Amino acid sequence: RSYCDNQHQVIMKTNDVDFHPSPDWKGEGWYRFDTFNGRMPENAPGGDKCGTSLAGWVKGSHPSKGTTKDVDICFSDDSTDCITSVTAKISECYGYYVYYLKELACMQRYCVE
Repeated sequence: RSYCDNQHQVIMKTNDVDFHPSPDWKGEGWYRFDTFNGRMPENAPGGDKCGTSLAGWVKGSHPSKGTTKDVDICFSDDSTDCITSVTAKISECYGYYVYYLKELACMQRYCVE
């Protein structure tokens, strides 16, 4: 499970709207969110959250301890909880989560709690 030890660190604000990817984004790969909870929400945050008008969230639940799970990441706006989605992987590593994230279309951004 080298992805538990060698993931990128990403810091994302949850309230600012600037429509730019995180400066720590390095392209498709494994990421750990460097925030208090360090995880993506499991409920739609709505539009104009997480630095974009299309905020990404986990449709479903995070994996149990020591496992990896394939998930859909939905993107919500002001009126639709899941206007579009992409696939991702989430792994529980030593008490925190890491995410295998893909490049996104314009105006989409991964959200973090």
